[in-house]
Amino acid sequence: MNNQDKQTEQRIALAYIRLLIAILAKTALLVLLAVPAFAGDNTRQRNRNYIIRRQQAYSVQGVPTKRIYTGGRKIDIYPNGLMFERDHVVGVRPR
Repeated sequence: MNNQDKQTEQRIALAYIRLLIAILAKTALLVLLAVPAFAGDNTRQRNRNYIIRRQQAYSVQGVPTKRIYTGGRKIDIYPNGLMFERDHVVGVRPR
């Protein structure tokens, strides 16, 4: 083989490597874009209404018996003494 044939083979090999890298990059991009589409919708499983969510968890039974407005805060007081502000326990009232 002469020098020109070796250079031609090297160019062909380099072209195949570049093609392979381009195909792998595009495949990886497609996989990264497709994974969230097949991941599913988790928002349907989680109930965003915090009062209903607490009632479903059986940590508090029934509706709040009393609601206190202090400034911009709305605090719900349940019969078991737990005091909630939205999803957060802010205290326990003695019985």
